[in-house]
Amino acid sequence: MGKKVKDLTYNYKGLQLPVKVHFERRTSSRVALGREAILLRVPSLCRGPLLKSQLTWMGQWLERTFDSRPEHLKRFLNSILPIKNGHTIELFDRTLTVRFIEQDRKTLGGSIDTTTD
Repeated sequence: MGKKVKDLTYNYKGLQLPVKVHFERRTSSRVALGREAILLRVPSLCRGPLLKSQLTWMGQWLERTFDSRPEHLKRFLNSILPIKNGHTIELFDRTLTVRFIEQDRKTLGGSIDTTTD
């Protein structure tokens, strides 16, 4: 039998963060920060009010974690906030500016211009 996964979102200060609830054969609940989503692992029989209490517990844990270590929130910002023309990206000691060039093409392409202004 495969794992059952439910996709939800969590509202943190106006940001809709993706949450994946995994129903597994286990006895306790666990929260982890994944690459693309917040992972909540709960027992497979966790339903109704028990699941609501686990989601509340997850929310409290996320609030404490993001308030004490805001750098953990950065991993989700790329998937939430769209990149627009003129955005700057900081990469190590360099700052890059995003510039989109629209062309009448059937395929997509892109490149990074590393010249400084």
